[in-house]
Amino acid sequence: MRSRHIDYLSLLLATCIASSTFAQTQSSVVPGFTHAAKLESKGVDPGEMLVGELNCIACHRADAATARRLNSKQAPLLKDVGKRITPQYLYAYLSDLHGVKPGITMPDIFHKSNGPRKDMAVDFLVHFLVSQGGPVPESQSQASDGVINEGRRLFHRVGCVACHAPQEKATEFGFEAEFGDVPEVKTDSIPLPKRLAEKTTVEQLANFLLDPHKTRPAGRMPSLNLARDEATAIAMYLLRDQAPDPDSETVKLSKVRGLKQEYYTGGWGKLPDFDKLKPKKSDMAATPTVKYAQRRDNFAYRWSGYITIPRDGDYIFFTSSDDGSALYINDTMVVNNDGIHGAAEKSGRVRLTKGDHAFRATFFEKGGQESMKVSWQGPGINKQELPASAFSYYARAMHPVGGDGFKLDPQKAQMGSRMFAAMRCAACHTGIGKPMSLGKPLAKLKLNSEFGCIGTDPAQSAPKYSLSKAQRAAIRQTLSNVKSLAKPHSNEEQIARTMATLNCYACHERGKIGGSEDGRDAFFFSIGQAELGDEGRVPPSLDGVGAKLRTKALEGVLFRGESVRPYMAVRMPKFGEKNVGHLVAAFEKADGSAGDLIEPEFEKSLVKQGRKLVGAKALGCVNCHNVAGNRSLGVPAVDLALMHSRVKPGWFFKFLTNPIGTKPGTRMPTFWPKGKPSAVDKVFNGDMRKQQEAIWAYLSMGKSIPLPQGIHRPSGGSELTPYSEPIIFRTFMTDVSPRAITVGFPDQLHFAFDANVVRLAKAWRGKFFDPSGTWNGRAGKFNGPLGTDVINMPAGPAFAILKNSTEAWPAVAKNDRNKGGDFRGYRLDEELRPIFVYDLGGWRIEEQPLPELKAGGAVLTRKLNLRAAGSKAATLYFLAAAGKISKEPDGSYLVDDKLSIKLKTSLAPQVRTSGGSGGRQELIVPIKANATASIEVEMSW
Repeated sequence: MRSRHIDYLSLLLATCIASSTFAQTQSSVVPGFTHAAKLESKGVDPGEMLVGELNCIACHRADAATARRLNSKQAPLLKDVGKRITPQYLYAYLSDLHGVKPGITMPDIFHKSNGPRKDMAVDFLVHFLVSQGGPVPESQSQASDGVINEGRRLFHRVGCVACHAPQEKATEFGFEAEFGDVPEVKTDSIPLPKRLAEKTTVEQLANFLLDPHKTRPAGRMPSLNLARDEATAIAMYLLRDQAPDPDSETVKLSKVRGLKQEYYTGGWGKLPDFDKLKPKKSDMAATPTVKYAQRRDNFAYRWSGYITIPRDGDYIFFTSSDDGSALYINDTMVVNNDGIHGAAEKSGRVRLTKGDHAFRATFFEKGGQESMKVSWQGPGINKQELPASAFSYYARAMHPVGGDGFKLDPQKAQMGSRMFAAMRCAACHTGIGKPMSLGKPLAKLKLNSEFGCIGTDPAQSAPKYSLSKAQRAAIRQTLSNVKSLAKPHSNEEQIARTMATLNCYACHERGKIGGSEDGRDAFFFSIGQAELGDEGRVPPSLDGVGAKLRTKALEGVLFRGESVRPYMAVRMPKFGEKNVGHLVAAFEKADGSAGDLIEPEFEKSLVKQGRKLVGAKALGCVNCHNVAGNRSLGVPAVDLALMHSRVKPGWFFKFLTNPIGTKPGTRMPTFWPKGKPSAVDKVFNGDMRKQQEAIWAYLSMGKSIPLPQGIHRPSGGSELTPYSEPIIFRTFMTDVSPRAITVGFPDQLHFAFDANVVRLAKAWRGKFFDPSGTWNGRAGKFNGPLGTDVINMPAGPAFAILKNSTEAWPAVAKNDRNKGGDFRGYRLDEELRPIFVYDLGGWRIEEQPLPELKAGGAVLTRKLNLRAAGSKAATLYFLAAAGKISKEPDGSYLVDDKLSIKLKTSLAPQVRTSGGSGGRQELIVPIKANATASIEVEMSW
């Protein structure tokens, strides 16, 4: 049987060449080829770019140096393709490659084939591809007008149309206010499949949009940092032709993910009787949310379906809403949060068995703000918002078009596998087999033959690329001197080549090449009402970016798509470190200079002056710039707390001195015209350099930056915010105790002291604390820090009496008190900062944790002073840290690769492994009975 298949395959390949007329198709779209003439002035060969993007060396071998320079585009990975792409689309695609996907760079392997033999070959390949992980799982998505409209909005705002043409006229679907009348865009657009509704499901397309590199590692399709609901919305929009006719009576109901959503309008003072109302609109929702509400006041929602309970047990459900809400399980009210009120949370408990249970949630909004969130807590589930995966209901699901009747044939799949190898498909699509043969080496190709793969009439054994006359000429010109491809690119050439192949020029300009074109320019938006001009909507120029951004900032932007421009709708894509990792060094070498990283000497006194200068009554930086996540007084420009960690000092001082000359088109004003003193002459007499250094020192505080005058956190909540002096607040706190003493500093570095165990418990940066858990009836609600970068200290007491240095550190039970000493309270120093006092083993211990300003930000310094009551005082041990500990060359200790600890003491610290504490390492300091002892612990993270 096997030999018969092999003979049949040979016959099929040999005779599957019946002549057919080759239809004229759109030439392959290779982003950047449009800029060919300008790129040549940058040393980028357009033919070389085409050779790389067509992946010619997959078949035509080249030496290692040439391969590195070409940086060829890897073809999509076809492992598991069967669960992503439907058989009907594969049939259409392989049968009419350029008709289904115009402009594709994949060659046509059946360009001289037609009739039954071509159909048979395509059939074999389809069965083979479907066998790779197939079939596609049945869709559980129901079409939603609201979700489709959100997908339409996202597609045209977040950056999809930078590469793909807009899907619709801007004047359609209520987009007039956002888009205006945008001209049609064709140039350099990557075409989408013409039969996309046949290709896949909403779930599979959403998975692809979330992580394109999983199947297309070459990075030409980047990730746009989409959330799951955003990816689903765009997928549903692109697959909108799958939406069933709502008037059809023949469409069967399927169990789909989500909830039925009914929308009502009217004025109520409490939840209405929804059974007596007619909804204005019926739709679906992933979760109960009012995020997409069509109006701000006087409306209501009802969500219904099923909730899947993972295991038997007691569950607590919560609704947090503004205004009223209610939640029902199996038609029994579990949460009653009715009435007109601000954002408030109510809960209810119910015992449930594993499986599906009827679910219903209701909500109404009278006026003012509006919000709705449903959470749960149960066996093995910490309190969290209910995930979309927990909901389902029966509805008309979206399914790929034309998908009936396919049944996988293993014998056909085996034949397809052999064809896949014989036709060299595996040369490009790696990971599923190897090609049986390859073409001639790159250096030995007959370039002028019209029968080769770049010719106008390729032979039956050669693939046919859809190339324009100019593209063919460019490739031939490049390959006529293959040896030149072994020479590495210069830094600027490498940048230009990468920006062209990844289509960075669609958004960014560098060296007078690229930037948004007329047809796409109107699709770049600012978010919110602030008017920032082009700075607020168009991605920035990359001229000099290597001199501007620090290495870690460049890596964050290029590798992770990080952005500091929340006012900009378009998102920075993630292309993958493998594809853009080389750009970091290339940008820095091409643009940088030796002076970029020279830092002025740090002085603590400068921080205070810098804080004053950026304030509303001085230079007024806060009129535009956010600070540590807090809104500016006007337009929301780049957050000042991020500045020092992102930009190099050389660029910063250059920019402040001459904003327009450094960044043409910026709205940043000039405070020191031609180097003259500023108008703020009460600080350093207006001296430009001294004032700039003071601002730089202030910005170096980063996340612990003290808020300047004019910046205040939003009111309306119960957040405690230290502005000019510390705040001391006794409270309940998560992971501390009911006797927590929290201390907040204007320096944006705070800590919590555990008066139960008697220890410093945790420290954090940014926002301080929400006291509502203590204020609301002393119900014992434990809140955690509001800020970020939380450091937790060892769970046990800070000081202990041990028999020797090997005895295990004392463990602490839930209700233990004074394990670390007898707490005597605290007193305040002249600056109202607390000094904690406690006694242990004949010692009086005074501890004062303080933020201390250092270059690069504030650190926390613990000042510990001990005084023995007499010679009978016990030998104490101080636990400075616990975890994975390593001693650094400068004498400091690194804990868990995050926390750095420096000890200043005449005592002898030691690192030990404590068997009684799970084998963790501990940094301890023995303190013998002397009259006094002092330890200073500097903690930075």
